[in-house]
Amino acid sequence: MKVAILTFDGFNELDSFIAAGILNRMKEKGWKVQTTGSTPRVTSTKKQLIGAQCSVALILSALSFLKKLPASTDLTTKPRLQGHSFEVLEQVSYAKGNIATAGGCLASQYVAPVGEKPTRVNHCLAVVSPYL
Repeated sequence: MKVAILTFDGFNELDSFIAAGILNRMKEKGWKVQTTGSTPRVTSTKKQLIGAQCSVALILSALSFLKKLPASTDLTTKPRLQGHSFEVLEQVSYAKGNIATAGGCLASQYVAPVGEKPTRVNHCLAVVSPYL
């Protein structure tokens, strides 16, 4: 089965990447999932919000997005980042400015809220805080 996930200009592209990551788990069943845009270049609602989950932190470091920032990542990627002199934190996520990193297969939930409007973040915190 071929699946195309379409991201429109001005929408939250993280939703597209998260959906692609989940649906790509069906590769063994013959699924081919791709993300595409409605135009050759898609502008995020957040303009330049950059989030990395697990080994994507290696790409951010190679592209100099992390610079002197510490990162959160998975246990497999951790020694590789440390080998390039990056500080890896012992926490599930880290964000500063428009850069967010998270580690673990289901860590996208920690990256997704970064850059959201304060009302959205406050709402999420109000929902989960009774259980913390």
